Amino acid sequence: MCQRSGTASSGQDEVFHLRQFAVQAVDLPFDTFDAFGGYLALDLQFGCFLVGCQVRTDGEQFMLYEREEIDVGLIVHGLTNEERKAAYAADITYGTNNEMGFDYLRDNMALFSSELVQRGHAFAIVDEVDSILIDEARTPLIISGMGEKSTQMYDMAEMFAARLKKYVVAETDDKEEEDVNIDADYIVDEKARTCSLTARGIKKAEEFFHLDNLSDPENSTTAHHINQAIKAHGIMKRDVDYVVKDGEVIIVDEFTGRLMYGRRFNDGLHQAIEAKEGVKVASENKTLATITFQNYFRLYDKLSGMTGTAMTESTEFQEIYSLDVISIPTNKPMIRIDDPDVLYKTEQAKFNAIIDRIYRMSRKRSARARGYYKHRKERGFVKGTQKTRYKARGTQRQVPRKGSRNHSSGR
Repeated sequence: MCQRSGTASSGQDEVFHLRQFAVQAVDLPFDTFDAFGGYLALDLQFGCFLVGCQVRTDGEQFMLYEREEIDVGLIVHGLTNEERKAAYAADITYGTNNEMGFDYLRDNMALFSSELVQRGHAFAIVDEVDSILIDEARTPLIISGMGEKSTQMYDMAEMFAARLKKYVVAETDDKEEEDVNIDADYIVDEKARTCSLTARGIKKAEEFFHLDNLSDPENSTTAHHINQAIKAHGIMKRDVDYVVKDGEVIIVDEFTGRLMYGRRFNDGLHQAIEAKEGVKVASENKTLATITFQNYFRLYDKLSGMTGTAMTESTEFQEIYSLDVISIPTNKPMIRIDDPDVLYKTEQAKFNAIIDRIYRMSRKRSARARGYYKHRKERGFVKGTQKTRYKARGTQRQVPRKGSRNHSSGR
């Protein structure tokens, strides 16, 4: 094992042909160049974990360390226990936050010390640190085991929920008072991501399941299955929250958009979605081990990271992790103008303002106004109801698709 504290920073120029600008040489005890693009102070005797949302596996980023005879390990999905142990025993270990978090949970479930793969939590450097430590801080990692065999109640709850009429509100404050006259069987709160039966819905449930009172403690199991069924219909959207592939319901990571194979919604929600989509309802699971990203990364003796958008969360970094945020200056003066945020009462007013601004810019620069709309709702809105507004303004309109040859940032 390499006992040195870091590598010569000049190695980056020889390996990657990269050299930092003098203005960015911040007066900090950082003397090691990392493939993520930051400078690290490593005590390799105890190992260093480099964590990111995704990890390249081509080995190019390891060339600098191999040149300095520093061992590098890589944690990816599908490794055996021995391969994981060898990767964690290296001087520097690359891996994703999910893989390292689950390895920690599995270590806590191990019966013998020989089954452990991680060797402690001395130092971690996190790429896109605000996304992992702030945005996903409360995201739980859960290892589930086989529970009770799935019952027919999921199918019955699905048959009941499929015939109900929903009423959607944007926020809880917009929710109307429940009464027998509301024209819906259950209410969907999109902001809180919750569903609740109305008085009419409760009455229908009692008739469908032949119950005297749905609120009785003895009917709690039935009420739970109903709540999960209406949540599967009202909140969980196919191809957004999950996808159906090869007869299985696969979760979509809300932060990265990647498919999360092997992961399942807990508390019976996954079974409710399976019943909704008409695929085989798997057995119920029970939680064996769980931890949030926040609690996991607070295990490290030293914690640091890098991102381009950390200053706005500097208070949270200090209060939660006792981490200071330092801004690395740009090589050239900033030319971008950061105007204050503009808030609109309605979504239509927002899109009208965008189109008006495009019109003014196109008239000023005598150029075609074009733009890419990230969200499907925005893209459809402009293509549809706002199409006439472009024509009325006399502006040439073009909305390119993402990935098209003419679409690129800054072009």
